[in-house]
Amino acid sequence: MYERRELLRRIGLALVLSGARGARAQMPDLIATLGARLGITGEQAAGGAGAVFRLAEQRLGPAEFSIIAGSLPGVDGLLEIAPAVAGQAGGLDDLAVPFSLLSMPQALIAPFVGIVLDFASANGSEPVAGLLRRTLLAP
Repeated sequence: MYERRELLRRIGLALVLSGARGARAQMPDLIATLGARLGITGEQAAGGAGAVFRLAEQRLGPAEFSIIAGSLPGVDGLLEIAPAVAGQAGGLDDLAVPFSLLSMPQALIAPFVGIVLDFASANGSEPVAGLLRRTLLAP
């Protein structure tokens, strides 16, 4: 319980301190869409999106991940506030612990990732979304 409260406090503090340069300000559409569609807070949306991108970062090499980060401004800010991702189970199961720490049920993982992929397709490019899709959904 302490870890969860501390994580949410840290995410909220990072969002407040970073002001206009913060993850929420850099990716307001993604954070707002996640919040509205899934009924979660801005802190949960930012932390969860950061965990999704952290998982992609762990599974890709630096050159490939730089394509994603370069196409979607604000990814670096989300990574700064993301909870740790184990990255060993494969598929989307690696997001179970970060989502739990953010007080989000596992049932939200698939729709959450779907919204992130739609955002990447609309705001980055379809090749970037395809790279993310292959990386995140890999067994």
